[in-house]
Amino acid sequence: MWEDTKMAAEFACFVKDVPGFPHDVKVTFTSKPDDNLLCGTCQSITQNGCADPNGHLFCNECSLVFTDAGGNFTCPACNWQGKMKEMQQSNPAWGKVSGLYAYCPMKDNTCQYKGKLRETIVHYQQCSDPAKTSCPFCKNRYPKKELGVHIHHYCPSRIVQCRHCQVDMEDHLRQKHEKTCDMRPATCDYCEANLKTFAELRDIHLDRCLQKPRKCVFADFGCPFQGTRQLIEQHMAVVNNHTDLLLKRVIELTRDVQELQKQLNVQSLATTTMDEKFSRQLNQVEGKLECVTNNVAIHTADLQAQKQVQTTQKDVFERLFEEGEKANQSFRAEVLEKFSEVPTEFTHVWKIQPYTHLRDATAASYTKRLSSGKIYTGTPGYCIEFLVDLNGAVAGSTATHVKAMFKIHSGEYDDLMPWPFYSRIVLTLKNHLYPDKNVQFQIVPRDSSPELLECFAKPQPGLSNKAFGISKVISTPLLENESKGFLLGNCVVLTFAIHPDLDL
Repeated sequence: MWEDTKMAAEFACFVKDVPGFPHDVKVTFTSKPDDNLLCGTCQSITQNGCADPNGHLFCNECSLVFTDAGGNFTCPACNWQGKMKEMQQSNPAWGKVSGLYAYCPMKDNTCQYKGKLRETIVHYQQCSDPAKTSCPFCKNRYPKKELGVHIHHYCPSRIVQCRHCQVDMEDHLRQKHEKTCDMRPATCDYCEANLKTFAELRDIHLDRCLQKPRKCVFADFGCPFQGTRQLIEQHMAVVNNHTDLLLKRVIELTRDVQELQKQLNVQSLATTTMDEKFSRQLNQVEGKLECVTNNVAIHTADLQAQKQVQTTQKDVFERLFEEGEKANQSFRAEVLEKFSEVPTEFTHVWKIQPYTHLRDATAASYTKRLSSGKIYTGTPGYCIEFLVDLNGAVAGSTATHVKAMFKIHSGEYDDLMPWPFYSRIVLTLKNHLYPDKNVQFQIVPRDSSPELLECFAKPQPGLSNKAFGISKVISTPLLENESKGFLLGNCVVLTFAIHPDLDL
C-alpha cells in the first residue's frame, strides 16, 4: 500500500519544435538539464515553445492542449489564465539549453559524435542520411562511393609521413610540422650556402659562417663597429682607439664608485641617528610601561571587587531568565494545546483533464507522475503535495493501474502545527454516472507501520519527507471504460479530504 518515490537518473529526452529535426528521436545529454529548461508537461526540450508570466515553459503541442476555442490558456502548474498572445512566444531558455553537450542520436549507435545541442542537430541532419557512412579516422560521414578516395587523399585525420624526418602524424598537422622540421633543407641567409638540414645550419654553420656580421670585441666598452670576421680582424689591426675607450670606461666606473661611497656614508650617518632616536624612544616606553604596570595592579584589585558584585547580579538575572523561560514555554504549550483542539477540515478537488494527453505526457517525463504543487491545508496549516501516477505498472509491462501518493513539505506554519502529522486522509475517485459507486480509501497515520513514521514527522527546513499513499487506486482498463462512469468527457476527478485526529 505504501511506496517511496525515488526515481532513477535519466539524461535522455525529446527535442521538439526544431525545423528539420524529428519529434520522436530522443537526444542523450552528458548531464541532466535543469527542470526549468524543459516543458512543464511532457518534459521535452523545445526551441519555439511559449512561457507564461510566471516562467512556466510549454512546447507548442502541450500549449495547444491547455488552450480553449477562444484562445484562452490555463497553466496547469499555477492556474494563470490569459490569451496566448500575452505569453512569451519564443523560448527564452533555448539559448542556454542549446549550449549543453549532447550525443548524436543515430539509431544504430555507429556515430560517436558529441557537441553542443545546436551543433548536434545540424550534424544529425547529415548523419541520418542512409546513403552515407562514417570515416574511421575523422568520424564524418560521406557517400559510400566517395569514402575510399576521402580516406586515401583528403581525410585530414589520415596518417602520413613528414617528407624530411619520416615521422608519422595526422595529415592536418603535417604542413605546420614540415615548416619547422629540423631535418628540412636550409640555406644560409649570409653566405647563401645550401645545407642538408636546418639543424646543421643552426647548430654548426652559423658559428663558422665567414659572412655573418659580428660585433667588435670592445662593443661593451662603446665601440660601434660591426662586420664579417675578416673585417673585424682588419678593424682590430688598424684601429688604435680602443685604449681610449677602456680608459674612458675606467674613469666612468671610478666616478660611479665614488658616488656610491658618498651615498653609503650618508646612509650610515642616517642609520646612526636613527639608532639614537630609537634608543631614546625605548627608554621612554620602558618608563611608561612601569607606570602602566603600577596602574594595572591598582585596577586589578578594583576589578576583583566589581567581579564579586557582578557574580551576585548574574545569579539573580539567571534565576529571573529561567523563570521567564519556563513561563514562556508554559504559555506556548497552552496556545498549542488550545490550537490543536480546533478541528481543521480541508478538501482538495483535482480534475485531471484532458486525461489521455496528461497520461501520455507523464509517461514520457522523468517523474512519471502528475503533481498538484505545494498546497496549504489552511492558514495556518500543513504544506502538502498530492501526486498521481497514471501509468502504474509491474516491471516490463504496460500501464495496469493508477497510484496516488502524498508528500509533506516544510512550510511557514510548521512551528504552529502539532507533530507528528496524525490527520486522517480520505482519497475518493468520483464516479460521474453512479455516485454510490465512488472508490474511496482512507489513510490513518496513527495506524501505520513503524518504518513509515518518518513520513509524518516535522520536515527539516527547506526539505520534504518521503512520499506515502495508495499503490493501486483502480485498474487502468476499468478507469478508461467510459461506461463504468469514472472517465467522462476525458476527465477524471479525485478528491483529497484531510480530517483532524480527534484523539490527539
